Amino acid sequence: MPNQPVIAITAGSDDDGRLYSDLISRCGGVPLLITPDSIERHDQLGIVGGLLLGNAPADFNNGASLVLNDTMTRLLPTVLDFDLPVIAVGDGMHSLNIAMGGKGPRPVTDHDGDDDKAARHHIYVAPGSKLASIVGAGGFVRVNSLHRMGMRDAQRSPDLMTAAYAVEDGIIEAVESPDYSLVIGVQFRPDRPREVPPNFDNLFHLLVERAGR
Repeated sequence: MPNQPVIAITAGSDDDGRLYSDLISRCGGVPLLITPDSIERHDQLGIVGGLLLGNAPADFNNGASLVLNDTMTRLLPTVLDFDLPVIAVGDGMHSLNIAMGGKGPRPVTDHDGDDDKAARHHIYVAPGSKLASIVGAGGFVRVNSLHRMGMRDAQRSPDLMTAAYAVEDGIIEAVESPDYSLVIGVQFRPDRPREVPPNFDNLFHLLVERAGR
């Protein structure tokens, strides 16, 4: 299909990125997967219409992983200069936060589930936030939780606003930029649809829609 928007996707490996690639394809976009083994594909980034920062592993004590660090330094400034859409998921939210001047996340408890089985907890989505408008409403919702690192206001970039937080302990669960049309990061995993409300997949549909403009 002509004129399908290209979405750059960061991931720790091809296997990790396959879920995101399939998701973007289902939403009508063309995925361009960027992993530590595919850095040479960065010569294609000039055709990118949007960016999905996936849940690629990163060593936040010693800087972001190769794929995220390289993508941030080469791609994110250009993406923001052109006000292209950005969605960041899981550890990708922290990478976005660091790239926009925030601090690295800190260890948290009771957010990591058991092995690969997600924990579940309630978050509060701020009414009036961009996230609330995308998913249909603000207020309390139940989402998955698969992370051992998290951030609070002390780590959040001054250029990002808190769009959602965990009810139990106040850990930030979503951030967004007031300065760009679509720059949103979520700590939970909306790419695992049976573990979040169904309207959260609007994030990916909107990413592709905005990238095609």
